[in-house]
Amino acid sequence: MHIQINFSPSVTSYSEIVYGNITSFILRSSTIMTTTLNLIHYGIADNQFNVPVQFFLSNTSGSSNSSVDLVLELLNFTTSFTYDPDISVTLASPESSNADLLPLLALTALVIPLVFIVLAVLGVTFVAAKWCVRRHRVHSAGVVAFNMRTGLEKTM
Repeated sequence: MHIQINFSPSVTSYSEIVYGNITSFILRSSTIMTTTLNLIHYGIADNQFNVPVQFFLSNTSGSSNSSVDLVLELLNFTTSFTYDPDISVTLASPESSNADLLPLLALTALVIPLVFIVLAVLGVTFVAAKWCVRRHRVHSAGVVAFNMRTGLEKTM
């Protein structure tokens, strides 16, 4: 199988790292974008068999964009072949650093506890309301009402 991926801005460098049964290709487009392809060395043929997958990557750069050709060599299969690559893209600017995400992390650390506190208050309010209604029913169960006009007694 031949897959062509077009990049703009063009890929300036790429590297290959092998971790056991996973190969990672890291493609860099100057300081703006980093694309990572994590490819597993196995796929599932015919929903039964783990079969090896071989792959090759070649970079064919142009002036304003570049194409990366990814070739997957698959073994023969009868009905289906399942393969799940992991492709991620990270955008960055030359002045950015990991510290730029600190306000986002602080906001997340504030919002999540607030949501749990609101849910807890709603839960306690609901339980207290149910308890008050049940308590009112228990106290009013033995009350006798007397109607002065008709003289009838009514037990509630």
